[in-house]
Amino acid sequence: WEMSEEDQMLRAIAMSLGENVLVSTNQVEGEQSKSDTQKEPDFVQQKEEPLSSQVIDTFAEKVVEGCLKLADALP
Repeated sequence: WEMSEEDQMLRAIAMSLGENVLVSTNQVEGEQSKSDTQKEPDFVQQKEEPLSSQVIDTFAEKVVEGCLKLADALP
């Protein structure tokens, strides 16, 4: 079983942000059961203030640095 490149990237970003990551399985559209569409959400997302531009800039700087280190480490 392989994850798509996009799924891998999203998972890596979520992990770098310290979030718990669940690997989802890809389903063909229309295969979801009726109970899936009627389920209530497992959690309710609370409203949060947007990140400041300084936090985003710092993250972007560190992401680039981390990606370069990762690229150097990979064969």
